[in-house]
Amino acid sequence: MARYLVGMTGASGSVYGVDFLKRCPGEKYLVMSSWARQVLQSETGLKPSDLEAHVRKVFLDTDLAAPFSSGSNRMDAYVIVPCSVSTVAKIAAGIADTLITRAAAVALKERMRLVLCVRETPLSSIALEACLKLSREGVVI
Repeated sequence: MARYLVGMTGASGSVYGVDFLKRCPGEKYLVMSSWARQVLQSETGLKPSDLEAHVRKVFLDTDLAAPFSSGSNRMDAYVIVPCSVSTVAKIAAGIADTLITRAAAVALKERMRLVLCVRETPLSSIALEACLKLSREGVVI
């Protein structure tokens, strides 16, 4: 069975993250930023606990001791949906200060599939360059 880590950031589009969790087969784990929790509530009326039925476990973004902070805990893919431009920038710069960004750094260094569903538009040249940098590293944008 495939194993997935799903990250949700505070970008608009939490409905896409919810839909992904419901439709994606396999063993799924969820990490949500504090802003993602607020956006989820305001956009869908759902609470993080409403998503527990679709995942094995929900992690706090502050939990840097979570299993996905280490490359010894393999996953088939890490999908961040929705992914804010701020998160893209942190990942591209190698900043791993939260579980969402640390798991992305692990996925990059271990050459695991990383998919970023960027939701903000229009994109500045800086954001586009960050996406290009990550794409060249094998990240699916």
